[in-house]
Parts: sequence; structure tokens; C-alpha cells
Amino acid sequence: MFAEFLHYYPGYTVQTVLKEYAVTFYALLSAMYRLKAVESIDNAQGHAAALSGGSGFDEYVKYKSDQAGGGHKLLEEVKNAREARNNVN
Repeated sequence: MFAEFLHYYPGYTVQTVLKEYAVTFYALLSAMYRLKAVESIDNAQGHAAALSGGSGFDEYVKYKSDQAGGGHKLLEEVKNAREARNNVN
């Protein structure tokens, strides 16, 4: 568990982990396992979609493209909200 933590969080050293509060260490450890689980599920879905081919794969690619573009869409929404606020004033 300790070595895996150091591998996943390369900014930590043995000394900094030992000085860290236990609650912080275990919260980061829990987050690490959740992220790894999401990555594993995502990989499995990607492989299954690739093997099934056809529309299943196309839907998966579209879903991932939409998910990847989330930050850009958020910036677009902020820009539109600012424009709307400026038009009201």
C-alpha cells in the first residue's frame, strides 16, 4: 500500500508521507483506489466497445469525446454568462 501510494503520488517522499496526517494519507489512498477503479472500468468498456464494433463503438467514442470536451464547454458557458451579464448592464 505504501509503495503504491508513493508510485501514484510522485510528489511525496517517504519522509513527507510519514509526516502527513493519517486522515489525509487515507483520504488520498482511498481517492487513488477509486481513480484506479474508474480507469480499469473505462479500459474494459473501451475494449468491449472495440470488440463489439459498429454502433456500440461509435457511441463509446462519442461519449468519450463529449466527456473530454467538458472543460471547453464549461468555458463556453462562462463566456456566454459574462456576455449576458454585460448586455443587462
